[in-house]
Amino acid sequence: MTSLEELRSRIDTLDRELIRILAARLEVCHDVARYKEANNAPIIQPARVRQVVDTRRQWAIDAEVDPDFVEQIFRVLLTETHRIEVAYTQIGRAHV
Repeated sequence: MTSLEELRSRIDTLDRELIRILAARLEVCHDVARYKEANNAPIIQPARVRQVVDTRRQWAIDAEVDPDFVEQIFRVLLTETHRIEVAYTQIGRAHV
């Protein structure tokens, strides 16, 4: 039987990897913000938001994870993405 310490260590390792993946995702979000600013694309694109939420919910179902839980996580990520894009737009305009 696996000890509680071993299980916690596995969780710690997974959490570290999750944070690494979040950092990589946020870096891509910065790239998206730069692209949108350079191409005058709208920050909020409702169809894309809906697509992200819908596909992630389906991925959750496929992985036997509660889709409502996954949607909450992705809504937080989408909120942070929006914040990054707004901040970048304000910084970009300040330099014009």
